[in-house]
Amino acid sequence: MGRATIPSRRHPGPINHLENEQVRNKCSRNADLANPEKAHRSGQIGTNAEMRPAFVLPSFSLGVTQTLLTRAPYQFGPWRQRRQIAACPGENGHVADRSVNCPRIAAGIDITLALANHACQLLIGILSTKGMVMAKRVLMVWGGWERHEPEACTTIVANVLRGHGHHVDIETSLDVFLDAERLVATDLIVPVYTMSTISREQEAGLLAAVKSGVGFGGWHGGMADAFRNNTEYQFAVGGQWVAHPGNIIEYTVDISNPEDPIVAGLGTFAMHSEQYFMHVDPSNEVLATTTFTGEHAPWIDGVVMPVAWKKRYGEGKVFYSSLGHVASDFDVPEAKTIIERGLLWATR
Repeated sequence: MGRATIPSRRHPGPINHLENEQVRNKCSRNADLANPEKAHRSGQIGTNAEMRPAFVLPSFSLGVTQTLLTRAPYQFGPWRQRRQIAACPGENGHVADRSVNCPRIAAGIDITLALANHACQLLIGILSTKGMVMAKRVLMVWGGWERHEPEACTTIVANVLRGHGHHVDIETSLDVFLDAERLVATDLIVPVYTMSTISREQEAGLLAAVKSGVGFGGWHGGMADAFRNNTEYQFAVGGQWVAHPGNIIEYTVDISNPEDPIVAGLGTFAMHSEQYFMHVDPSNEVLATTTFTGEHAPWIDGVVMPVAWKKRYGEGKVFYSSLGHVASDFDVPEAKTIIERGLLWATR
């Protein structure tokens, strides 16, 4: 169905309270409209196909959809032509300017537009339910080392993303990366697959999707200690775990780029978890850091290590956070917020 052109003149008030000159027919073209053949040649009345109401379902914004649902039948559809032709015919079959003198017609139009507006609001309410309007498609793949609680962590993050209206698919097999058609239709891929192996074909499918523009994001070892033998994968992530001195310890996380929306409004916060020491890509945009005290490895005393970053891999946006060792890490509001915002940012 062709799209109708929305009038550029903005309406001053609610659609069901149009001013008289906008609701009622000014009959500026009534002389032509009284002659359908002439009107058709002048383009004032189209063919049956052209006169169909322009109902365009929302493949773009709800605001435009509302305008089309409420104004298009009046502005572009057959209702307008029929109203103009039938509105208060004058003597000898001529159509006179009787917009002011036809209150029943004007009232009927007002009622019709009011009902259309009400129906539109109802439709928007239905379409605005989670996952129904402009839903982003997310693919989460969990597996690998069970002590990272991949299923529980995946469930937590999946529910967060669904709360934003995203459609989340959860898989447990890396063979999903062999389905190129499915991957390119995805807006975000989240691996939660610590200490595992991936075939060259699976890796190639995943990385090709990210290079093409599919978002890529994750946390902790589920993303940055997933495939230790695959350096191209690590290049895409922007880092690789190598140690967590002291294992579960108390440490702090500092915000290094407070102007970035992913960490805006957050301050230094404490974690009781694994403090990741990583090999990192120097081109990463670092969002948060942690500083090692040297208590458990004296030779790294004072080392400032990235905790969260964003970057690009081809056309794809990549986000990573080293937080999220187990599900309880998401009980720290700042840790959960960083991952939430980061994945939303990475989504295509």
